[in-house]
Amino acid sequence: MKIKLRRINNNKGLSLIELIISVAIMSIVFATVMTFLVTGIKMYGNSNTEIRLQESVQLTLSNIENRIIDAQLGVRCDDDGSKVVLTIYNNDSREYIIWDKAAETLSYATSAKDVELADFTGAEVIAKHIDDFNAVAKGTGEDTKVDILVKMNQDDRSLASNKVVSFRNDIVANATSDEVYNGTAHQVSTAVDLAITPSSTYALPGGTCSFKARVSGVGHPSQMVNWSLENAPEGVTIDENGTVRIPTGITADSIKVNAKAVADQNVVGSATILISNITGITLTKEGSKVYAGTMVKVNAQVQGTNLSSEMQKVKFSVPDGQQGVSLYSDSGIFGLNQSVKGKTVTVRATSAANPAIFKDLTFTVENTSIQDVEAKAVTANRNDTTELLTSIVSENLAEAELRISWSIADYGGLDSSKVSVGVANGMLTVAKDINYEKSYTVLVKAAITADRLSTPAEKLIAVTIPAVSVKFISNNVSISKNGSVTIPYEVTGLKAEPSDIYATTNPSIKNSIIYVAEDGIKLSIGNNVKSNKIDVIATFRGTNTSETITVDVK
Repeated sequence: MKIKLRRINNNKGLSLIELIISVAIMSIVFATVMTFLVTGIKMYGNSNTEIRLQESVQLTLSNIENRIIDAQLGVRCDDDGSKVVLTIYNNDSREYIIWDKAAETLSYATSAKDVELADFTGAEVIAKHIDDFNAVAKGTGEDTKVDILVKMNQDDRSLASNKVVSFRNDIVANATSDEVYNGTAHQVSTAVDLAITPSSTYALPGGTCSFKARVSGVGHPSQMVNWSLENAPEGVTIDENGTVRIPTGITADSIKVNAKAVADQNVVGSATILISNITGITLTKEGSKVYAGTMVKVNAQVQGTNLSSEMQKVKFSVPDGQQGVSLYSDSGIFGLNQSVKGKTVTVRATSAANPAIFKDLTFTVENTSIQDVEAKAVTANRNDTTELLTSIVSENLAEAELRISWSIADYGGLDSSKVSVGVANGMLTVAKDINYEKSYTVLVKAAITADRLSTPAEKLIAVTIPAVSVKFISNNVSISKNGSVTIPYEVTGLKAEPSDIYATTNPSIKNSIIYVAEDGIKLSIGNNVKSNKIDVIATFRGTNTSETITVDVK
């Protein structure tokens, strides 16, 4: 039996309607999944933010608790509108927790017990994003507690939390709703003394001055005081903060400022305001003459009565339109350039306390000159270098400006290769191979060419190169038989070396040694010397120049 197989071909695909339905179904499924996914991410983010916020608040509360739980004397919380300050009083210090409302920060600072901080610049920031902070008293007597409130915001979320802190020490409570009494345990606050700062000050008519009062006593008494004035002219006022305003035109010499402690009207303090009066300024310059291209120092003295050190200060300046003069230093040093040589210039001093009072000083700027150049005769040696020196008498020229240019004006019969001078340093160099038996005189010119000189100054210096000679330094020299001696000498006209001189004896001595060294002529003799005297002769090689000394033989 044969079976026939037939292939069936099915090439039919998806229709357009089927494709649209498939895409729609997939979109619905994808949107549903994405909705769940986004919601989950948001819930996780919010939960994470909540956890971080709770951790930050709790850490901040713990930080504050750790700082106040061991308070030894007490705590106090004050709100001045811009900040809340929680002060912790200890036996030897004060600590502060400061909430800056504008900056939304909590900071920490500390000071000595007897120092009350008013400015908390530089305090250590311990928390940020703080919306609210407060400390409220709870309980009385030995059961005193403080309820600390902290509210913090983060990522558009806000969380407030509080913590009640019990003190480890006895702190007596006597508080309003936002203040914890700051006395010592079982002790009543008592004002004893009141000090005003400053105790005295100076003020000009039309000015103001401020005072601060400090009440001291037992248990940190209240610092509130009532201010008043005594023997004050009409128009002088003092406000509740201790600021005194003084009108213009008053003639009083002084005003007394009083303060009474609110806690005890018998506790008082006083301070004095000295009314200042500036009448004028006197100006003087240092030095009888002033020169162009230099500095001039001007001294000012403020005239008047009851003047403090600040009121005696002036501001130096150059009047408008004054050319060639500039203020070099606030201490009254002015610079004068070359353009004002021979001209009249003006400088000014103005009262720093009262700019309406000033004084001008006018003076003439002198010319610059050299009055004399002194130079002494100089002796130079062959084979040596000699420094040439001058003494210059000048008007208005600093030593650094006196730049001297050196040159040879007359070689005195010598070849230019035998003698030379440094143009800038004045070092004269003489060669060695110059006739030892002849003296020479060389003229060296020193020319001063300072920039501020209109005419250079010159001076000729005579330099003598003497004939070479040797001289024994000692007059009485002796030597023992079988002994040695050193005979020192000095040379003129030559920086000599031992090889330039040879030494002999007269008479000639057997068993003797003689030679020239750096420190002198060395002579050694034996026992068989019969002469009582020996002549030692030093002669320059190649010359007839010699020197003789007699040595006694013992």
